[in-house]
Amino acid sequence: MSVLYGLAGVLNLAFSHGILFDRIEGIDPVTLPWGEQIAFGLGPANPWRLLPDVAWFIMLAYALDASIRLNRRGEKKRAWFFGLSIFACLGIGYLHGTLIDLGILPPPSIWQFTFLVLIILMSASLAGDVVGVPVLERQIATQLGKWPNTLYQLVRRTAG
Repeated sequence: MSVLYGLAGVLNLAFSHGILFDRIEGIDPVTLPWGEQIAFGLGPANPWRLLPDVAWFIMLAYALDASIRLNRRGEKKRAWFFGLSIFACLGIGYLHGTLIDLGILPPPSIWQFTFLVLIILMSASLAGDVVGVPVLERQIATQLGKWPNTLYQLVRRTAG
């Protein structure tokens, strides 16, 4: 997947109109909802533009596989959180951007917003894990405190 994205980046630099367009036939001025105007290129799609799309599908397949594995390990809540975060944020955001690039939907892209939501969700998940560390430390200390007694009893049973 990373190799495909890397190759797409190199090709984007190599093509005179980037990896998105085969050629630019015009510029479409677009007014965003907040009043800002941007220029949006118009032209036929470059056939190589499918390369990052294939990498995107592979990434989503990996995310689906990771969610299934988490679910099988009994981490259902984490599997749903991870799966829905990836598919809702990256899936919808990338798909929307691709549809804009192909001229099916009008700009602006929601990609930046969905990516920001993904960062917030994953940060909240990591923060929850960090907050839970002291509880896990106490559980480990309690379990380790039981070992000397358990080992002593095991030695007595095997010796006696």
